Amino acid sequence: TLLAFICSQNNAIGRIKQLVTRLKREFGCLQATQPFEGTILHFYQFPEGIEGLLGAEASLRAWKFGYRAKYLQGTAQRLQAAGYARSRDLEALRQWPYRDVLRFLTELPGVGRKVADCIALMSLEQLAVGEDAVGLGEQAGEQAVFDRRQVDLGTSLAHQPRPEVDLDRAEAILGYL
Repeated sequence: TLLAFICSQNNAIGRIKQLVTRLKREFGCLQATQPFEGTILHFYQFPEGIEGLLGAEASLRAWKFGYRAKYLQGTAQRLQAAGYARSRDLEALRQWPYRDVLRFLTELPGVGRKVADCIALMSLEQLAVGEDAVGLGEQAGEQAVFDRRQVDLGTSLAHQPRPEVDLDRAEAILGYL
């Protein structure tokens, strides 16, 4: 899912599907074939490891991944260096504190805070996510979490510069970070 989230940046769903399908076809394993209306459909598993991506930036660019090619290759290199060469290796992050998961993910190329929150929630079952992922800024706790001087509470946060969140203060008030 980490790779799929990198592919999703600034993309429409149809384009994301194309990129993820290409990753599966080029780097995953064929799982099944199915006849369909006079043709054969091929179904591929998402790649288990990142080995194929280590030197693939030029190929990814040729396959229209654009700027994401650099991020995918860079992320693969960082994961391998950290000892996380297989997707199941990343399952260990489920046991980490949320802040450590967030720090680790945002150090990967192409992974910002919002993408890291999404990965933590949807892939790593980390239920404590930042305000962007769950809309905390629009909820009743916003005054408790944000410094009031940073935010115009009469305006949607979507139309304001992103304020810094005091995670210690949020944890004390909300009890789940």
